[in-house]
Amino acid sequence: MGQKEPSEKRAFLVSLIWILGIALGLLWPIFFGDQAIVQEFTFRHQYGPLAFIEEMSRAGTPSLWLPYYLSGYPFYLSAFAYFWPLTKIVEFFGFMNAFNILLFLSYFLGGVGVLRLTRSLGISTIGSRISAAAYMLFQLNIGLLILPFTLTLPVVPFFFLAILKLRERRYRYLLLGALSIAFGWQSGFGEYVLYTIIAGGCFALWLDIGGRSLRTASLTVGMVLLGTLLALPRLIPIANMLEISVRAGGAQGATEFFRLSDVVHLLFPYFSLPFANMIPYYHSNPFTIYVGTVSIILGILFFAYLRPIIRKDFRALYFGLLFLFGFLMMFSFTGLFFFTRAVTFSLFGGVWKLLFLAFFALAVLVGYGFDYLESRDGDQKLKRVVYGYAASVLLVSLVILAAKIVILFFENSMLERLMDLIQPRLESGAAPAKLERIARNFWDQAVYNVSFKNYHFVVAYLLLILPVFPLFQYLKKKMNLEQLGAWLLGILALGGIFLWQGYYPLVPKSLITSEPLTSQYVKTADASKNFRVFRFWPGLRWYQERGLSPDNYTAQISLEKELLFPNINIVYGIPIVDGDDNFMSSRQSRLSAEIGSIRAPQNEDKKWILEESTSLKERLARFTSAENRSLLSVFGVKYIVTSLPFPPPFEKVFEASLAGTAIPIYIYKNEDAKTSAYFAKKVAFVTTDNDSLAWEALLAQKDFGETTVIECTDPRCYGQPTKVSNSSITILESRPGYLRLHIKMDTAQWLVHSESNLPTWEAILRSATTSQSLPIFTANYIHQAVPVPVGTYEVVFSYPRLNRQFSYAVSSLLEKLFRLDDRSLFMYSGAY
Repeated sequence: MGQKEPSEKRAFLVSLIWILGIALGLLWPIFFGDQAIVQEFTFRHQYGPLAFIEEMSRAGTPSLWLPYYLSGYPFYLSAFAYFWPLTKIVEFFGFMNAFNILLFLSYFLGGVGVLRLTRSLGISTIGSRISAAAYMLFQLNIGLLILPFTLTLPVVPFFFLAILKLRERRYRYLLLGALSIAFGWQSGFGEYVLYTIIAGGCFALWLDIGGRSLRTASLTVGMVLLGTLLALPRLIPIANMLEISVRAGGAQGATEFFRLSDVVHLLFPYFSLPFANMIPYYHSNPFTIYVGTVSIILGILFFAYLRPIIRKDFRALYFGLLFLFGFLMMFSFTGLFFFTRAVTFSLFGGVWKLLFLAFFALAVLVGYGFDYLESRDGDQKLKRVVYGYAASVLLVSLVILAAKIVILFFENSMLERLMDLIQPRLESGAAPAKLERIARNFWDQAVYNVSFKNYHFVVAYLLLILPVFPLFQYLKKKMNLEQLGAWLLGILALGGIFLWQGYYPLVPKSLITSEPLTSQYVKTADASKNFRVFRFWPGLRWYQERGLSPDNYTAQISLEKELLFPNINIVYGIPIVDGDDNFMSSRQSRLSAEIGSIRAPQNEDKKWILEESTSLKERLARFTSAENRSLLSVFGVKYIVTSLPFPPPFEKVFEASLAGTAIPIYIYKNEDAKTSAYFAKKVAFVTTDNDSLAWEALLAQKDFGETTVIECTDPRCYGQPTKVSNSSITILESRPGYLRLHIKMDTAQWLVHSESNLPTWEAILRSATTSQSLPIFTANYIHQAVPVPVGTYEVVFSYPRLNRQFSYAVSSLLEKLFRLDDRSLFMYSGAY
């Protein structure tokens, strides 16, 4: 902190080159290798929405309504928000290149933010570079490849930087902080932004300690309010939707905590065992907590030198406390763990999300820990830390050696013991060959974790050993601090780049952009897209038993493409009835689980399609039953993709094999599927505002071709004529979020629109002389229905743009606050 610095501009330029090199080193396969990342979150949650933006830009008709999943869904709630200038990148470069560019910018700007923050804290140039590299290479920060998260990586350091500068009376940084918060709110990872605001507010109070006023804290509050105000057009509509989503009652997942096995992943991030749920104290889904050995050493040094460091810079203590708070939150025995059960925080699934802030703080501590090494008065502590680390490396090496000896001399006895453990968990009567195959698979995968043929094990082990050399050289005074910093930065940056090669599953980009055969067929068979698609999933094990390798990403992605899995179906413009989204409505979640979707949210406990205690034959029988077929029909499912033969009356209209395998792919047609708009033949009314009664009324219907269930609590509904009339419907114009119909009838009827009846939809009835709004009611639990009088009309259903969404949401909030319940029948009904 006191060492002589080179030219600040030159040093900053060199630092930028380092950060640029790290970002490109991480992502070079997608920029220069014509590869696409197919990590689960990326493949299922990113490419589809981005492809929709590209489709809308080419059509010249931007829309906030995404019709391709969940029977239609607001796009501003999707995993990638349809927001402001970033969409221009998609329009210009195409959806896949845009994702790559935005991902790169996230890491690059995140590194720049930490660099600027640590330099402003007085940390040396080399210490700041180490901090920035550490932040970029933390496994937690690179492991969740969805733009709502990665785009918030720069938000935290720039927000803290703005607070720090406000303390120094550099008020122009208030705009930087406000824009950071607005950017964060817009990105879609709201809980992380909320945690950041709380942590930043506490930092501002910390800076004001000992002062005569709370000037920094007050300015920070204003900065947050300004940023939130800029983001309100997005936040308020989301808040309005929250009460009908599956997150309305909170989210599960907040009880996950560290286990003993996570220590292994702190040193060897790729360590994994098959059938991990059978092993006590082992995480079957381990936390992504690898931070690198350099960060561990420098973090320990910070706490070893804590007193002298905070005597020089009291601000350092805050980052130490922030790290401890977020890290200790992950242990179930701490009182801090129960903080996540508080109001608001319980809405977010996963206490692990606080680790993002903890590791951000660790990145700052790394710089402080390195800088204090220049003060030689701590040599004894440094020796203890270095020798302790060297002893730990030796201990780990001895454990690995012992494992090698066990593998070499006791393989057969260990295999026998494994078979004894596995046998009670298999179905009765399992063949001995199957038992032996499973045990051998377990053993081979376990052994591979410590094999020198395993590239990732070798790199992780080298990164464990390498820091010992420069640290001992520094202790012996054969290396100065600048040289030590260069060594540690090189080990951290280059080692991290090599370690994370292969971390992201990759496939050729053409595999994503090429259209699946099933999509080509349904588009050819029904170009109007007046249909929806669904799939029957027999289970991953069924496919693996027929040759699908879990390590063959190309085959797995090809299978999901052909089955038109959510949400990759969006890339190919195929509408489906279910989907994968944390904010799906609770009704959609219940419906999806009932008809056989595997993508109902995790807190939906009735996913019979995944119940292994039920035989595949029984699950198929339920899926193809008359009752389920009736539900599929009313929700517009005209085509079903599957790998199993269906019984009549389903008609097989397409057959192929998954490329490179003998796995069959069939498409069955459901002739009874409802269209996007139709008149109800008969109406059964639900006259109370009760979700359970509406669900029971839906399930009570045996033939939806005859009866439509409509929810209306106004007595004027019940007098609507319900007999079949001489009527016709012609679609004049159809695009996402907009449907214009020409209708003609000789009796008043209920017109059903087969899109999700979510807030803010509008319906207009037009004749030659008049135009009036129609109330929208819920039909068949999730769709829309409007009453239309006798005559010839145009009916327009439309989903408004963001400004109207905002005004509707504000009206709804005011209505709840002031209890304005006197809306007429022909006003916006609020849906559901």
